[in-house]
Amino acid sequence: MRAAVIGLFLWWGGGAAAQSILLMGDSILVWNSYLDASVVDRLEQRFGDGVENNAAAGAMLTNPNALGSIFGYDIRTQFDGKLFDWVVLNGGANDILAECGCGLCDAVLDDLSDVDGARGAMPQLVNEIRDTGAQVVLAGYYMPPSGGTAEFGCLDDLAALNARYAALAARDVDVYFLDTAALIPQDDLTLFDGDLLHPSEAGSRRLADAIATIISEN
Repeated sequence: MRAAVIGLFLWWGGGAAAQSILLMGDSILVWNSYLDASVVDRLEQRFGDGVENNAAAGAMLTNPNALGSIFGYDIRTQFDGKLFDWVVLNGGANDILAECGCGLCDAVLDDLSDVDGARGAMPQLVNEIRDTGAQVVLAGYYMPPSGGTAEFGCLDDLAALNARYAALAARDVDVYFLDTAALIPQDDLTLFDGDLLHPSEAGSRRLADAIATIISEN
């Protein structure tokens, strides 16, 4: 059964089993990189040289821009079929922001994933990844607090996207949905950066801890 991870406390010392891990997705995974404190950085500290990052700030799951795809802004192109033990993946929030502005988003949500998690861009990508034998951590989205830059109606759409991704994970024992909304409470501003959208250093640490727990325990 897939796990919505709540456990947060992980010792970041040595002794982790060797794992090859690819990270794909958007800015949530790379935020705080300039401080060497992003989710990617912390997983590199935990798992070492086996961690490879292709996530990019601003990346969309269904980016229709051919030039953007070349430079990694289409999350689907961030996966090149190489063999990894694990793929850590998120995506879809930028599609909602860009394609429907957090209003009348049913068609955009359906393009990302249907309600059963069986069809759409994310199920297709996860299936492609799983065909290589990799296990997948599929991260959902937490809810920005009041006053944040994504306050204009996105919360219902993000919640709907989370439910679809959880349904996707429930279809495969080796796909784990990471319920980031449980990890980053909307009212705990210490976990948010100044834009009230991206994670603070503490928020990135919490997300990375939870991802590392899934990988270490499975």
